[in-house]
Amino acid sequence: ALYDKFEGFVADLTKVGKKMDEAKNEYKGAMNKLVEGRGNLVTSVERLKKMGAKAKKSLPEPVLKRAQETDFEEEPKLEI
Repeated sequence: ALYDKFEGFVADLTKVGKKMDEAKNEYKGAMNKLVEGRGNLVTSVERLKKMGAKAKKSLPEPVLKRAQETDFEEEPKLEI
C-alpha cells in the first residue's frame, strides 16, 4: 500500500511538472508576440505614448529593452 501511494505521488508530480513546462512555453509564446519582430506591440504603444498619449504608468524597463532590441524597422507606420 505504501509503495502504491508513493508511485501515485510520483505520477502526480510528473503531471505537475509537465503542466508547468506547458505553461512556461505558453508564456514564452505570449511574450514573443509582445516584444519580437518589426513593429512589435510594445514599441508600437510606446510610440503612441511619445506622440502624446496620456499614460500614468510605464512598462517595465526589461520589456522595453527587449522590444527595442528586436524591432528592426526604423519608422513603422502605426496601423489602427
